[in-house]
Amino acid sequence: MPSFSRSLEGSLHRALALANEREHEYATLDHLLLSLADDPDAATAMRAASVDLDTLRQNLSTYIDHDLENLVRHESDDAKPTAGFQRVIQRAVIKVQSSGREQVSGADLFHSIYAERESHAAQFLREQDISVAERPAVAPTDFALAPPPADWPQWRRDELKANSRNPKVGTALVSKTDRVRVWLLTLAPGARLPFHRHVLDYFWTATAPGKAVSHCGDGRVAEITYALGDTRHLTFGPGESMIHDLENTGATELSFVTVEFLDSANQPLPIE
Repeated sequence: MPSFSRSLEGSLHRALALANEREHEYATLDHLLLSLADDPDAATAMRAASVDLDTLRQNLSTYIDHDLENLVRHESDDAKPTAGFQRVIQRAVIKVQSSGREQVSGADLFHSIYAERESHAAQFLREQDISVAERPAVAPTDFALAPPPADWPQWRRDELKANSRNPKVGTALVSKTDRVRVWLLTLAPGARLPFHRHVLDYFWTATAPGKAVSHCGDGRVAEITYALGDTRHLTFGPGESMIHDLENTGATELSFVTVEFLDSANQPLPIE
């Protein structure tokens, strides 16, 4: 498991202190981003993304002091991190671990916060007109592929390598606009979707119940049971991605609709 850099440890403590100083019950992403503005690694990444740190500090401080008054607690307990606060840390740890690095920095958390598209913290970043080209977005050719697990059969190892930039996250692309790509996935019992890489924010909805197994590029194997209407939303910060396959292990057809958002933190992989 990757460790936190010393400066990031200080930034996390500082974020909690910012909430405690204001007697807030929860430490939010806003407290965290304000703290990261003074983290050397995060600040460097923000400047590279054309973030005006002084403006960011001012906007966050004003918001925290005037719009989060409802978080003032009436008991003496310390502030607790919100689910979003914990989620960006978990996402950053997973990204660092999958890339083979051993330490999580403030820059990783900055990228992870940006992926929290619905948060006020990410909104303050977007208000500075950070475009995909300006922020540290990663081009398709830059995605690294970790060595496949040694116990995989050779055909699976070969497919993983051959499909390292495969953007086909469904069996059919049914619609495309300047904002989204809509895919349909249908798999008969025993059929599988080859390895494909997700780099764009997306959500999927199961249009039929079913069962499947998925092999991920980092060696994880997930057995999944779907109910009709199950929906998941996944986001990826700059440089983040996920590569996996999907095999229908149920007795009925597996069916999904997947919607990818083209205005995500990463450039879309080209569909050839």
